[in-house]
Amino acid sequence: MDTARWLLDGRASVDEVRERLGVDIPDGEYVTLGGYLFDAFGHIPEEGEQLEVGEWHLRVAEMDKRRIAKVVARHGPGPDRDTGEVPVVAAASPNGAGILDPPARVGAPTGDPSGLE
Repeated sequence: MDTARWLLDGRASVDEVRERLGVDIPDGEYVTLGGYLFDAFGHIPEEGEQLEVGEWHLRVAEMDKRRIAKVVARHGPGPDRDTGEVPVVAAASPNGAGILDPPARVGAPTGDPSGLE
């Protein structure tokens, strides 16, 4: 089981990501994790692009047209692996705000290596 990776909604609040995971996201002109990543990359990212923030690695796992839909946050050193279980800490809330929901587990070993089927 992989307890070092978390699946996040791109609409999750940067404040909640800071508070719940301890990711050191700098202050800026953005409110959501997706907004932060757009700002940090300086362009519209493609699926698979990664950014290091302190001890965290943030990988764009899914794009919805020009919006960052899903991000895999991994804590710790070493290369990212796309297998195993991913704890879900941020999912789209019914109001679409991307609020962090309580952790739940989703199985990953499937035909899709990202586990986002």
